[in-house]
Amino acid sequence: MKILFVEPVGSGLPPMGLLYLIPPLKKAGFKDIEFISIKPEDTPYERSLKKLDDILKKKPGLVCITATNPVVMDAAAVAKKAKSAGAYTILGGPGPTNSGQLIMDRFPYVDMVYKGEAENTIVSLAKKVEKGDFDFSDIKGAMFRKGGKIIEQGTNPLIMNLDGLDFPDRSLLPFATMHGVFSIVTSRGCPFNCAFCFKPIHGRTFRARTPENVIAEIKEFVKQYPKEFEAEGRQVVLADDIFNFNMDRAKKIFDEIINSKLDITVIAVNGFHANRVDEELLRKYKQANGKVLWFGADAGSEKVLGSLGKYVTLAEIRKAIVLAKKVGIETVGVHFIIGLEGETPETAQEMLDFAASLPVDDIGFNHANVLPGTRLWDFAAKHGKLLFKTDGLDFTEFKQLLPTPKFETPEFTKEQRIEAFEKSIVLMDSIRRRNTLKPHKIINFLKGLNSIDDVFWAFERAKIFFFGKNLRLIQKREKPSILKLKTTTRTWPGKKKIPDDPSERVED
Repeated sequence: MKILFVEPVGSGLPPMGLLYLIPPLKKAGFKDIEFISIKPEDTPYERSLKKLDDILKKKPGLVCITATNPVVMDAAAVAKKAKSAGAYTILGGPGPTNSGQLIMDRFPYVDMVYKGEAENTIVSLAKKVEKGDFDFSDIKGAMFRKGGKIIEQGTNPLIMNLDGLDFPDRSLLPFATMHGVFSIVTSRGCPFNCAFCFKPIHGRTFRARTPENVIAEIKEFVKQYPKEFEAEGRQVVLADDIFNFNMDRAKKIFDEIINSKLDITVIAVNGFHANRVDEELLRKYKQANGKVLWFGADAGSEKVLGSLGKYVTLAEIRKAIVLAKKVGIETVGVHFIIGLEGETPETAQEMLDFAASLPVDDIGFNHANVLPGTRLWDFAAKHGKLLFKTDGLDFTEFKQLLPTPKFETPEFTKEQRIEAFEKSIVLMDSIRRRNTLKPHKIINFLKGLNSIDDVFWAFERAKIFFFGKNLRLIQKREKPSILKLKTTTRTWPGKKKIPDDPSERVED
């Protein structure tokens, strides 16, 4: 049976959840597996709806679609296409896990919503579909149709032994159209309780892979994809919700990387909690060739932090950043969110002042995102006013880098939120310009110009850099000499955008 995995709205990052499901299927004998991550803009064929249609013409028997809350409608549209092609359709991921009943009621072409982690059940599901047995009463996590009724089997229990899972299969990725393709998830679950955070799949139980298992995966993909790894700058991206919850384990992972003598660069734009670091951990990160490290401050006043559930103080945030700079990490950044519970114009200004006082190399601000299943959603619905209409499933507006607020409160109106965000743009741009104009960065930039085409590219970049507004939203393109390097390793479907801005937070 042919199986298709679909990410209906992809970014530059690979959907690690889907990649973990491919190896057990291959081990069970399912060899005809395809994957597509659809990209809505600047779409090469490999990530287009045209390719999806072409794959569906091959009549896959099973189509598995992942969805966060903001892309449920896109996922349903893919399911409709797949059902018309004769496939059995399954929706999984955070959105379906949270809103399964609504999805099944509204979309008859969705055959199943799967809730929870699926590595230990995907083979049983596939075998049943292949045999035409559509009774999944023995599979925990399945919500399916039977005899005109919707049968729900609850949520599949968490997988506690992560070392027992096969490493994710990256072989089907369209490498040339992605960045961070060598992301690695070393743990699952986050015990903290941030009001905006939504974790229906991996939950709040922290489960971790051993350092030996982590380094084994890195060694495997370095060996398996040497050209692709080189073209990605030999970057390994830590993609945990909270990588450093167990500080001793985090230190041992860096020790393994150091002792392995692998020529890699480590990037962490997510997953470092500011009250779970010390100087030793940060020094080991630096010694492991850690180049980029972002912390999630989220709020900039003790009042807002107190209601957030992050269990960190402004002093701890500052200390973590100061230590990271002290040990010499090249780029240290910090995330903030405008408009959390308790925010007022005064606390927003406190946040801007606090952010401006930090010795960071980069900074990111986003409007607070509100999605069902979070405490912030409940707060906004009861105490504030939503600035959009929703039918309970359509949250298409809530994709990354929100340009406008999505709710307001009597204490912090829409106009005040917009004003605070405009101030944050000025601050973000000034910090980026200040740090980019450091002499060593200018010298390295000039050294990287290897052709006349690169010079023209640099001129265009300079115009944007000096005169643009909100630099993180301005699309950046790699210089031609880098594109040439990439085309020597694989088919190149046009120009590629350089990595999405690291100040984006995954809010779903």
